[in-house]
Amino acid sequence: MSMLRQLFGRAGKAEPKDVLLACLLLFTKHGKDEISLPEVLDSVSRLQASVPLGYEFAKGFLYSSRLFAHISQLEENGYLRRYEYTHDGLLPKSYITLTMLGRGRAEKSNKQLSQLTLDAISQAVETSMEQHREYWRLYPRI
Repeated sequence: MSMLRQLFGRAGKAEPKDVLLACLLLFTKHGKDEISLPEVLDSVSRLQASVPLGYEFAKGFLYSSRLFAHISQLEENGYLRRYEYTHDGLLPKSYITLTMLGRGRAEKSNKQLSQLTLDAISQAVETSMEQHREYWRLYPRI
């Protein structure tokens, strides 16, 4: 079995956007409907260690122009919504949430992905959630 087929499932044609939607759905399944943008970036960065998605991140901080382009495309297609809150009156914090249409598309994407890819997504999401929970415990925004 080829490496692509092992990672991306039956057809071997899952797009990075489908993996991104599956990642966002897993955050939702963990009870996190509002996903902070840094958590998304961190989880996708971690996921790329085992699943090649083709996102290139800048050195020193989490930013990928291709990932942001995919997020914008998914938002234009009605699969997700982006918004900001100003919790402390100083700096806004960006969030992403799946729409009902996005959840349906993500569920469909999950069925196309292999168990190996789903396990990698689960590991990346859980690690990212734990790291951000610990970070904000130490540095709360009052």
